[in-house]
Amino acid sequence: MDHGGKINYRKYRTSLTIEGNKQKSGRQETDTISRLVYGFASAYLVTGEDSYLEAAEKGTEYLRQHMRFKDKSEGISYWYHAVDINENNVEEKVLASEFGDDYNAIPCYEQIYALAGPVQTYRITGDPRILEDAKTTVELFHRYFHDDTEKGGYYSHIDPITFSPHSESLGRNKAKKNWNSVGDHAPAYLINLWLATGKEEYADFLEYTFDTIVKHFPDYDESPFVQEKFFDDWSKDQTWGWQQNRAVVGHNLKIAWNLTRMFGLKDKQEYQKLAEKIGTVIADAGCDRQRGGWYDVVERVKKFGKFHKYAWHDRKAWWQQEQGILAY
Repeated sequence: MDHGGKINYRKYRTSLTIEGNKQKSGRQETDTISRLVYGFASAYLVTGEDSYLEAAEKGTEYLRQHMRFKDKSEGISYWYHAVDINENNVEEKVLASEFGDDYNAIPCYEQIYALAGPVQTYRITGDPRILEDAKTTVELFHRYFHDDTEKGGYYSHIDPITFSPHSESLGRNKAKKNWNSVGDHAPAYLINLWLATGKEEYADFLEYTFDTIVKHFPDYDESPFVQEKFFDDWSKDQTWGWQQNRAVVGHNLKIAWNLTRMFGLKDKQEYQKLAEKIGTVIADAGCDRQRGGWYDVVERVKKFGKFHKYAWHDRKAWWQQEQGILAY
């Protein structure tokens, strides 16, 4: 905020100093602003406080003006990874991700979460400009991230120049599919887009997403946890980076609660069956039954047939607890 309490997203910074101070120059990451906007919009829906709506609308407008690129000739929109603001208040756009897992690529999940805040705001305001942004970003997903062959699904990364998921420049992310690129559409923006518009095209997109999850993610002969990363042909990728053959507990919970929501829209027994399966088996595999709470990342296969070893630590990340609340 400016002095006087005026909301000014220009002064937002993703990172602060060790003392908690804001630097004059610094980075604004698109997805962190979008998530913040989502929170403000949700707070307005719960409380009706006008200040939350103002923050959501101003944040959405800031994202549109500074983080979005609309290619009118192609009918698509995409979102920058970040904007860097120097000490002279001049900004520099950063398109390709600079996160270690996604470096020098456009990851699908970053484009997905760029829509989280604006679409939640659209549910309140019905601003047609936001809907247009959502439509053209969904077109980006369908045109460049989707596997149009019989294999189906959505690729995790595309090259920032060619927009191809098959580029050699992507390295270990070449022609890969994962939970984020397939499933994160639903909780981030797609369910809200369906709720806001009632359009069948978004209901169909949701159904396609969950049909894909039901078909490829369960792996209960090997583990109580779903398989999360895949090669182009949906064979298991159990050698990628930090994930290897490990489970993110919260992703399993996230699949369960979103399958339950989807079952309310499409009465498919396979949705209910998988949600109940996850809810039954994960309590023993990913939850601390003595002290309470959900673990972070664990090995998908039991060690010595007794327990699922922690990947790195025994800490309980906040967002995994949130997913547990939503799932159950």
